[in-house]
Amino acid sequence: SATQKITETLMPTLAEWLGDDPFFLGSKMSAADLLVGKPLKNLHELGLLSQSPRLEALFFRVSSLPSFEKSYSTMAPDYKARREIVLVPTRSQVTV
Repeated sequence: SATQKITETLMPTLAEWLGDDPFFLGSKMSAADLLVGKPLKNLHELGLLSQSPRLEALFFRVSSLPSFEKSYSTMAPDYKARREIVLVPTRSQVTV
């Protein structure tokens, strides 16, 4: 299953790359940490991220950034509009 692949392959691989450092490239946040932030948010929302304390800690560090909250908050007034345009365009939004 997809969940099994995520929990048995993806998450252990990312946790191994992270190692004991707070971020993927050491002590400072990099683009790698920001790029993995949204997938980690998805895992958190699915209740899977708690299976990897190191990845969960990274997620909390990245998600504490004001820009992350603004970009991915489901409570933002324009969230539905941003989601429809950026993530899931409807047929009427796609030009063929």
